[in-house]
Amino acid sequence: MLLTSIVIDDEPHAIAEITELIEITPDIVSIENFEDVGSAVAFLKEYGKVDVIFCDINMPLVDGLQAASLLANYCDFIVYVTAHRFHGPETYEVNAAGYLLKPLKYDKFLRQIKELIKIKEASMWTSDGPTILFIKGSEKNSMFAINSDDIIFIQGLDNYIKFHTTEGERTTYMQLKDLDSTLMKKDGYIRVAKSTIISMKFLLKVDGYRAYMKTGEVFSIGKVYRPVFNDFLLRRRIN
Repeated sequence: MLLTSIVIDDEPHAIAEITELIEITPDIVSIENFEDVGSAVAFLKEYGKVDVIFCDINMPLVDGLQAASLLANYCDFIVYVTAHRFHGPETYEVNAAGYLLKPLKYDKFLRQIKELIKIKEASMWTSDGPTILFIKGSEKNSMFAINSDDIIFIQGLDNYIKFHTTEGERTTYMQLKDLDSTLMKKDGYIRVAKSTIISMKFLLKVDGYRAYMKTGEVFSIGKVYRPVFNDFLLRRRIN
């Protein structure tokens, strides 16, 4: 399993400290770093949800605790990273998943990541078989079924998304980011651009930052999505 994350801290050296630990830790990747909550939220509105937000507490304008309810909309876990021990009880009040003290110790950081992975795996769908998705149709009270194994790629079209499957195309009224809590929990689906999610089952080859599908489509892999995509490939390389 691969966890995606961002870091929010108003001190550049603190950001560097966390990202260095992330880089040497299996099963987690850092997507982007921010020095304030506002910039992070603006990014996440476009990018979609991540698994973990590492967030400082004492920051100007809006501190990490004040931002908890807002950040929770864009992640599964908030882990606070602070130099102050007395914030512990407050982090539990806002349902934080973790509380790490600066300067960070790698053994505690690694223990935290393993705990988050364990929780995430317990909540995931099984990948042993297909999942049937029921998508709202164009008519009132209508639904149509899609076998997740048949999905080749998904496109975001403003307030609509289009499923391209082996059985044809289906369009429904929702946003691509809404799939983060459903389909994206199932292993094998990766977002390669702001408006595109692909099924790795139908990936034929990768050439540079271009993904070639078995069905003929070619997608450019966006800069912010490359860390997750590359990590996925590296973990499955055999040479």
